[in-house]
Amino acid sequence: MNEPDPARVFHMPENADLLAAWARVTIRHSQLDYTLRMVIKSLTGVSLEVARDATAFQGSSELRGRILKLARKRLGEGVPLIQLQALIERCRRLTGQRNDLTHGIVVSDWLGNETTMYPADTPLPTVAALDALANDIAAVTGELNTARISGWLAEALRARPVGGNE
Repeated sequence: MNEPDPARVFHMPENADLLAAWARVTIRHSQLDYTLRMVIKSLTGVSLEVARDATAFQGSSELRGRILKLARKRLGEGVPLIQLQALIERCRRLTGQRNDLTHGIVVSDWLGNETTMYPADTPLPTVAALDALANDIAAVTGELNTARISGWLAEALRARPVGGNE
């Protein structure tokens, strides 16, 4: 990683609305990660406690990879697998956007006049953009959870029980 421009300094935004929107993105993403853990629970048929323990320190990328591997084995080729792959890809893209925020560094010039995100040198996101991202994360989380509990994924899993024709 390149060193920040020495003419730049760390900066903490003071806009409470911006910080609250940023926090909403973080909270929604934690909910998405938890839902990914629950998809692993559903795919494997293990208990809630076992699923949480088995995935305790796995990040989003590892959870998504594990889901795709388990889904291919449990569901086999077909529409449910393709639907799940598409949903997991949407999760990946949203996580990438969240990571840009979370791992980006807020910097400003020495006078605090020009605030940007390092290393991309892009402006700070707006409250509206952050809220849109939080809403998109919430939507994909809800879609995944509904599919898992009572939708097309639950139906596909009932058709191929654990220990069945895998």
